[in-house]
Amino acid sequence: MIADLPPRAPAAAREAPSPPRGELTAWLDLACRTIPGATRGALATIDAADPPRLLAAWPPDGGTDPDLLAAGRLARARGGTLVTDTAAEDQAGIVVAVPLANASGARDCFMLRVAGRLEGRQRQVVVQLVEWGAAWLALLLGQGRDGGAGAAAGTDAQLLEAALFGADLEAAAMAVTTLLATRLGCERVALGIVERRGLRLQAVSGLAELDRRSNLARLLEAAMREALEGADTDGPGGDADPGPARAALEHDTGLHARRVVLHASGTAVGVLIVEGQAGSDLADAVAGAERAGRLLGPLLAFRREQRARPRAVRGARALGVTLALALLALLLAAVEVDTRVTAPAVLEGVVQGVVAAPYHGFVATAHARAGDRVEAGQLLALLDDRELRLERGRLEGEREELAGQYRKALAGRELSQATILRTRVAQVESRLELVERHLERTRLVAPFAGLVITGDLDRAIGAPVERGQVLFEVAPLDDYRVVLQVDERDLAEIDVGQRGQLTLAALPGAEIAFSVARISGATRGESGPEFRVEAELHGAHAELRPGMQGTGRIAVGRGSLLNTWSRRSLGWLRLWVWSWWPW
Repeated sequence: MIADLPPRAPAAAREAPSPPRGELTAWLDLACRTIPGATRGALATIDAADPPRLLAAWPPDGGTDPDLLAAGRLARARGGTLVTDTAAEDQAGIVVAVPLANASGARDCFMLRVAGRLEGRQRQVVVQLVEWGAAWLALLLGQGRDGGAGAAAGTDAQLLEAALFGADLEAAAMAVTTLLATRLGCERVALGIVERRGLRLQAVSGLAELDRRSNLARLLEAAMREALEGADTDGPGGDADPGPARAALEHDTGLHARRVVLHASGTAVGVLIVEGQAGSDLADAVAGAERAGRLLGPLLAFRREQRARPRAVRGARALGVTLALALLALLLAAVEVDTRVTAPAVLEGVVQGVVAAPYHGFVATAHARAGDRVEAGQLLALLDDRELRLERGRLEGEREELAGQYRKALAGRELSQATILRTRVAQVESRLELVERHLERTRLVAPFAGLVITGDLDRAIGAPVERGQVLFEVAPLDDYRVVLQVDERDLAEIDVGQRGQLTLAALPGAEIAFSVARISGATRGESGPEFRVEAELHGAHAELRPGMQGTGRIAVGRGSLLNTWSRRSLGWLRLWVWSWWPW
């Protein structure tokens, strides 16, 4: 399929000397590398009467491509840009051929093969890049056939590389102004680019950092806008009436200034200002700036479009994200769900028995430890009773001795002595009874059936214990409560009687129902004060053990999903606003 773009005026056929082949190859290489997907390129002189004469090829060792030459011959015959789709599946793409409009009348043609299936906007951009490349090559060929290929061609190549391969538009503009100021022998060169909001000063030679608020920047921009309003270039000798903006610039800087308007496809895209010393002749500088402007106009339009496209894409993405978030917020506000307060939870026994040391002593044996299930009265540990037994024997002997003395006093009718001995016997019996009780309490037994949750005396045999020291803790296996540590920000939502579900780390697949029974004091948590909320379990659960941890969720009402997720954040925001509100 062949698509014709607006035709170009055909040039008169006449032979003329070409620039050196090395310069043409360098220009062709630079032009082809700017077009994504380019695989083959060629520049040839094509005449209907004579065979095509190849001037340069890209890549240099690629040889002659018959398809390119055929497309170039047809484009020359039609006098306009030719776009041909390649039908081969392994070489899908397009061939673009553009006749070069040279002032010398040579019948040259620039041809390029681009790989890939190109449609719509992408295809249009590629064709536009090829046409711009053709315009640059036309300038080079015209200069070469006019005898000025040397320095001018080198300068044009440097301008092309600086404008096209700068890191961004600002860097490219700075490189262009610096290069022009050096090549044209000017005091200063400034470049402004037309953007959507108007002309904007982009770079000034010799200024690494441009302050757009400075007086110089304002004067340069005003002079550029004045040139755009006239859409024309100042002559080498200057205008009889240079205009107030240019006159103000010359008066402030003490330099002579000339302006060159840059065009692309008939549209003004920027303005160059060249400045020289007062009294200097700027004719050559203006001529050089005009020649450079013919190259820079399409390039600046291309770089400007490159910069604008990501901005438009980012703007469209930001708008899309904003709309999506707004729609999501509306949906979340419309969906009602059960509002729940979530808090860490631990399982405790309702009753917890403590087995403590009855007196100062030593551990003799241990018969249970934490994790063991025990029955009521089951032996847990024994305390050493050897000293108690010795004390009991001594007291029994002392009691028998005093009883004998008491009987002897009664027999001798010594009533006062008998009374004293009877009192001493009673004292010894009291002490003996205390020792017997201590001996009975050397057996530490479980107060009720349950689970030993703390206590391990296996490694403490012979160790001393103090009176009242807790040795074991026992919890029942059928009576538990849930203790939740609720954040203070959620406490206002909690009330006695509310229901919830408990999920334990040991039983992640089970949800155990409970109801809030009591709200007690606060404790210090990692994120701030936490309140102890006690709840009663519903039903019997044989697999539960005291000390199990998990997460509890208390149902506190219904509300929108948005309010449920943002409740804490909104509460913090209200408190912050209230604390800073002046009245």
